[in-house]
Amino acid sequence: MALITLLIVLLFIGAVAWLVNAKLPNLNPTIRFIINLVLVIVAIIFALDAFGIWDKVRDVKVPTL
Repeated sequence: MALITLLIVLLFIGAVAWLVNAKLPNLNPTIRFIINLVLVIVAIIFALDAFGIWDKVRDVKVPTL
């Protein structure tokens, strides 16, 4: 994946977060927190996938008791 693609997607996610926080001031704070949390998780997963780390994270086996 090209670095420019990563930057464009991260800028888009940041713009969506800014729009939610700035343009919807009357939104319930709990809903705003959930939206921001989802955007941050999506950005982290996308960045991990872009750098090839996500495949290693998915392959981790959780031991059973």
